[in-house]
Amino acid sequence: MDFPFNSPVQQITDAVFTNQKIELYLKRDDLIHPLISGNKWRKLKYLLKEARHQHKKHLVTFGGAFSNHLLATASAGATFGFKTTGFVRGDEVQNNTLFMCSLLGMQLIYVDRNRYQHKKELFSAHFFNNPEAFFIDEGGASTAAALGCSELVDELPETYNHLFCACGTGTTAAGIINGLTKINSSTQFHAILVDPVYTGKMLFAIYDLALKNYFLPGSKILAVHTGGTFGLLGMKDRFGKF
Repeated sequence: MDFPFNSPVQQITDAVFTNQKIELYLKRDDLIHPLISGNKWRKLKYLLKEARHQHKKHLVTFGGAFSNHLLATASAGATFGFKTTGFVRGDEVQNNTLFMCSLLGMQLIYVDRNRYQHKKELFSAHFFNNPEAFFIDEGGASTAAALGCSELVDELPETYNHLFCACGTGTTAAGIINGLTKINSSTQFHAILVDPVYTGKMLFAIYDLALKNYFLPGSKILAVHTGGTFGLLGMKDRFGKF
């Protein structure tokens, strides 16, 4: 249960960095899979293996109406032969993300925001008599997910002075920090809390820091593209045509 693929590292060229003798590279985790991309696959990898090990056949998880995690779980279920159910936070809506989830076989259950806060109770209430159901927290947040994210460090072709990633639940950041600690890396890690377009806002922050002379000349910077490109369709749903 794996994708035999290490995402490439590509250099980003721009006068902002060239003028300050800074090198910026992008870890293209968005290329791992069209729907189970980036940190979504890394976080699900060991959860799926654990579900298979426990002989579970039904993945149950949680997310908002535009959740890339819901879509990734639905796609993983279709790919590896699991049933899937997603608890969706808020009122019932129709959008491209949830349409794709349904198309991939995911059952969607809409719950109000107050009930959504009690995920374990929701899982127990709906699946207490289903021994095949496997609980996956929102965003895949878990120690197993952090382990999957830590493997990103093992794929890096060289060392960097700074490593940036967008931060949602914090699982990806925790995993990367663990990976850097394991190899005693001196890389300075930066987790940036961004929403709703994670990688775009992360790169904006890096540009802003460069313009403020935060980085020393000669610095090598790695930014992690954590995937979720399908979420751009959610922006279309929200804001319409530009």
